[in-house]
Amino acid sequence: MDVEKLNTQALAWCAARNERVHRTTHEPPVRRHAQENLRPLPSDYAWERFRSEQRRVSWDGFISFDGVNYGLPSTPLTVGDHVDVTQRGKDIFVWYRGQLVVRHDVRAQSGTTVWHPEQFTSVLPVAQSRQTLAPGGYQVPMLEAPRRSLREYDEIFASFNASSLPSGMYLYRLSTPLGSMTQKMLLFK
Repeated sequence: MDVEKLNTQALAWCAARNERVHRTTHEPPVRRHAQENLRPLPSDYAWERFRSEQRRVSWDGFISFDGVNYGLPSTPLTVGDHVDVTQRGKDIFVWYRGQLVVRHDVRAQSGTTVWHPEQFTSVLPVAQSRQTLAPGGYQVPMLEAPRRSLREYDEIFASFNASSLPSGMYLYRLSTPLGSMTQKMLLFK
């Protein structure tokens, strides 16, 4: 038997089955098919997104898929974003927001790095990027605390008597003309 004979027999069998009245719909599938107005399956990303796996693009423009680092072009800017990755046969397809970004040949060896020729084309040169960076912080002048004699502190705390208080944690407030502050105090007996 050859393949052509088998295909011919299969088509004859399908044609015979499709002419019979179906028990559920009470009409032949051939007639029902014409009425249903079916559309073909979606193509491109509309279909691929259901087969895809999400990957985050690294800061240097790579995604990791099956242990291999695949480079992406620098435009569109995908660094730090998620992309969808699908494998069909010996090809890897990378999609970003529904658009095909790149196609790579599958590499079998884990730990391999596949560079893209346009991976760093829109990256600024170091000298230029240093000019555009904002400083990470600003130096603030240090505040000077007023110096007081120990006699002033003795006068403040002379009226404080904790002999009647049990051990525990207490909150106290210090008030001055410049402001007030609340602190915790542990008292042990």
